[in-house]
Amino acid sequence: MNLLAEHEKIAVQRFSNTGASLFVKKYIHKTPTSMFDIHSFHDFWEVWVRTDIINGRPLTAYLVRLGLIKDTNAEGFFSNQCSSGFCKTAMKSLLGIYNKMFDWGIFKPIRLNITELDDTSSVSRERLELKRWNEMVGKIHEQKRGISFIDFN
Repeated sequence: MNLLAEHEKIAVQRFSNTGASLFVKKYIHKTPTSMFDIHSFHDFWEVWVRTDIINGRPLTAYLVRLGLIKDTNAEGFFSNQCSSGFCKTAMKSLLGIYNKMFDWGIFKPIRLNITELDDTSSVSRERLELKRWNEMVGKIHEQKRGISFIDFN
């Protein structure tokens, strides 16, 4: 929420200073993996945030890319977060087996694209290209141009 609020603040400032009504930026977000019950470990997720200024108000969409994919870099990345040799070896082995499951066809890649807009959220085996996502969000925000906003603050 803080990232989205800061992004919108920058977008509004840019609009006030230059008239630029579109602001898109990629953020790398460090995410604790405690939600997967692996305490003290973390991962990095790519987060794209787009704000359009419509009728003087910011409309913001975000895209988080994560999913079930083969990732040979994960073996070193997560095992290096271990403090003991046993943990490092176990993590490398587990992730090595995880990656082999893709090679053997047991696991199939799944892409999960999460946005706050139902129209752009999707689960797929195909990657949603950033250009396509931007087009989708742009159309949705443009449709809201004729809508008057209610300020609840």
